[in-house]
Amino acid sequence: PSYYGDLEPLRPGGKPERMCLETANLGAAWELLRELRKQRAREAEGLADPTLGAARKPLAEHLEDWYAGLTAAGQTEKHAKLLHSRVKHLAGLARWSRIGEITLSSADDALSRLARQRSKNMPGDFKGRGPQTCNHYRSHLRQFCRWLVADGRLARDPLMKLAREEVAADLRHSRRCPTDGEMGKLFAYLAS
Repeated sequence: PSYYGDLEPLRPGGKPERMCLETANLGAAWELLRELRKQRAREAEGLADPTLGAARKPLAEHLEDWYAGLTAAGQTEKHAKLLHSRVKHLAGLARWSRIGEITLSSADDALSRLARQRSKNMPGDFKGRGPQTCNHYRSHLRQFCRWLVADGRLARDPLMKLAREEVAADLRHSRRCPTDGEMGKLFAYLAS
């Protein structure tokens, strides 16, 4: 059972708002209610923190705004869609619905789920996504969080300390320098 509290209406003559404080601890409920009432008073005076309004919006709206910003900044449509879809996929794995739910531990959990998840075009012997792919998802998520901070939607970057995975330990595709014969064939093809 959780405690409930009443908040004063923002507009004069409005009804008080009854709110679940989501705690069964009476002391914590009183402290939270006191903070919420202070915040409501600041909002009524026009002194509200701009990040509070952004925190109420669904994550999907922030993702759409980010996507629009990427395309407006000159990103190609294909690249912007890739970034958007990857961050949206991670948000689904982490079950984020608001930007305030993005934490370092939930991002790590989502990335470990991603690593175990099979892609539809993976060969049968691969168990999940490799570290390099996970690092790409990680960097796109960090880019989204940096944009949230730069746009004034978050006060700080919750993923500032999100570490990259070591790629050399699980190399999926070995790369090598082409031989002289292969380079000759390539240049001959390009010349024709």
